[in-house]
Amino acid sequence: MAFLAGEPKISVRKWKFGDAFRPLGAPGTKSLGDIFCDKKIPRQLRHALPVCVDGIGIAWVPGIPPAERFRILRAGGKALRLTYKRASLR
Repeated sequence: MAFLAGEPKISVRKWKFGDAFRPLGAPGTKSLGDIFCDKKIPRQLRHALPVCVDGIGIAWVPGIPPAERFRILRAGGKALRLTYKRASLR
Protein backbone atom coordinates (compact mmCIF):
# COMPACT_ATOMS: atom_id res chain seq x y z
CA MET A 1 0.00 0.00 0.00
CA ALA A 2 1.17 3.54 -0.70
CA PHE A 3 -0.18 7.02 -0.13
CA LEU A 4 0.57 9.75 -2.67
CA ALA A 5 0.15 13.42 -1.78
CA GLY A 6 -2.48 15.28 -3.77
CA GLU A 7 -4.79 13.83 -6.37
CA PRO A 8 -2.48 12.62 -9.14
CA LYS A 9 -3.87 11.06 -12.31
CA ILE A 10 -2.30 7.59 -12.26
CA SER A 11 -2.10 4.98 -14.99
CA VAL A 12 -0.55 1.53 -14.83
CA ARG A 13 1.93 -0.11 -17.16
CA LYS A 14 4.65 -2.75 -17.14
CA TRP A 15 8.31 -2.18 -16.30
CA LYS A 16 10.44 -0.93 -19.17
CA PHE A 17 14.20 -1.12 -19.46
CA GLY A 18 15.68 2.21 -18.36
CA ASP A 19 12.88 3.11 -15.92
CA ALA A 20 14.24 5.15 -13.04
CA PHE A 21 12.89 7.29 -10.20
CA ARG A 22 13.70 8.65 -6.75
CA PRO A 23 12.02 6.56 -4.03
CA LEU A 24 10.87 8.29 -0.84
CA GLY A 25 13.86 9.02 1.39
CA ALA A 26 16.45 8.07 -1.24
CA PRO A 27 19.37 10.46 -1.86
CA GLY A 28 18.84 10.44 -5.63
CA THR A 29 17.42 8.73 -8.69
CA LYS A 30 18.03 5.04 -9.20
CA SER A 31 17.11 2.62 -11.97
CA LEU A 32 14.17 0.36 -11.26
CA GLY A 33 16.25 -2.64 -12.34
CA ASP A 34 18.88 -1.82 -9.67
CA ILE A 35 16.15 -1.33 -7.05
CA PHE A 36 14.68 -4.74 -7.94
CA CYS A 37 18.13 -6.31 -7.51
CA ASP A 38 18.72 -4.53 -4.19
CA LYS A 39 15.31 -5.69 -2.88
CA LYS A 40 15.94 -9.22 -4.21
CA ILE A 41 12.72 -9.23 -6.21
CA PRO A 42 12.79 -12.38 -8.38
CA ARG A 43 13.18 -11.82 -12.13
CA GLN A 44 9.91 -13.57 -12.97
CA LEU A 45 8.01 -11.21 -10.64
CA ARG A 46 9.63 -7.98 -11.92
CA HIS A 47 7.68 -8.01 -15.19
CA ALA A 48 4.46 -8.94 -13.40
CA LEU A 49 4.54 -5.96 -11.02
CA PRO A 50 2.49 -2.93 -12.06
CA VAL A 51 4.36 0.35 -12.52
CA CYS A 52 2.11 3.25 -11.49
CA VAL A 53 2.93 6.43 -13.41
CA ASP A 54 1.63 9.96 -13.84
CA GLY A 55 2.45 12.48 -16.56
CA ILE A 56 5.94 13.04 -15.11
CA GLY A 57 7.16 9.53 -14.38
CA ILE A 58 6.99 6.65 -11.93
CA ALA A 59 4.84 7.28 -8.87
CA TRP A 60 4.95 3.85 -7.21
CA VAL A 61 5.82 0.19 -7.71
CA PRO A 62 4.52 -2.35 -5.15
CA GLY A 63 7.23 -3.36 -2.67
CA ILE A 64 9.11 -0.07 -3.14
CA PRO A 65 8.41 3.28 -1.44
CA PRO A 66 6.54 5.81 -3.60
CA ALA A 67 8.35 8.59 -5.44
CA GLU A 68 9.83 11.36 -3.28
CA ARG A 69 7.77 13.99 -5.11
CA PHE A 70 4.60 12.45 -3.61
CA ARG A 71 5.79 12.88 0.00
CA ILE A 72 2.91 13.88 2.29
CA LEU A 73 4.02 17.11 3.94
CA ARG A 74 1.10 17.95 6.20
CA ALA A 75 -1.61 16.10 8.10
CA GLY A 76 -5.12 16.47 6.74
CA GLY A 77 -4.05 17.10 3.15
CA LYS A 78 -5.49 15.18 0.23
CA ALA A 79 -3.82 11.90 -0.66
CA LEU A 80 -4.41 9.02 -3.02
CA ARG A 81 -4.16 5.52 -1.56
CA LEU A 82 -2.89 2.79 -3.87
CA THR A 83 -3.06 -0.88 -2.96
CA TYR A 84 -1.78 -3.99 -4.66
CA LYS A 85 -2.76 -7.57 -4.03
CA ARG A 86 -0.98 -10.25 -6.01
CA ALA A 87 -3.27 -12.83 -7.57
CA SER A 88 -3.13 -16.35 -6.20
CA LEU A 89 -0.87 -18.70 -8.15
CA ARG A 90 -3.17 -21.70 -7.68
